[in-house]
Amino acid sequence: MLNWIVLVVGLALIGLFWHFISPEERKKETHIVAGVFLVLGVVVYFLQSTFV
Repeated sequence: MLNWIVLVVGLALIGLFWHFISPEERKKETHIVAGVFLVLGVVVYFLQSTFV
């Protein structure tokens, strides 16, 4: 369970940092990409931990 928490918090922190360093006109794109990375990271971790 701790692995899931670390994964989600880590990906959220990366998205937050990316939000602060991105230019103003690209904020919406960075939110979309950070959200996709978060979902994809959780899905890939789930698949990896389930089948390997």
